[in-house]
Amino acid sequence: MNKINETKHDGQFASLYFSCLSTIFRIEKSYLMTPNAKAKTVANNIRRVREFRSYTQDYVASKIGISQNAYSKLELGFHKLSLDRLFQIAEVLDIECVTLLQHDDEEIIQLRVIR
Repeated sequence: MNKINETKHDGQFASLYFSCLSTIFRIEKSYLMTPNAKAKTVANNIRRVREFRSYTQDYVASKIGISQNAYSKLELGFHKLSLDRLFQIAEVLDIECVTLLQHDDEEIIQLRVIR
């Protein structure tokens, strides 16, 4: 085999190996994400739920007592989100905090309404 084919087969083997490991050990993609990537995913989840509810950034910001500009920076991941702020946002969005922490960005968030 030449070098190009060896590299191609090594890549296929690595992909298959990881696929088998993730099946056997139920390794989630979120465990492999960097903390910054996880924070951006949570911020994106907040934005997606807010848009699903048809709320404006200004509305949510006023409910949690911050400016629209500060809220925008939270959604964009420019500011770190504290637990207190996460709880406040989840309450306004009428959703469980755990749902906002999901790291599956390949599917739409399954909204779990707090009743």
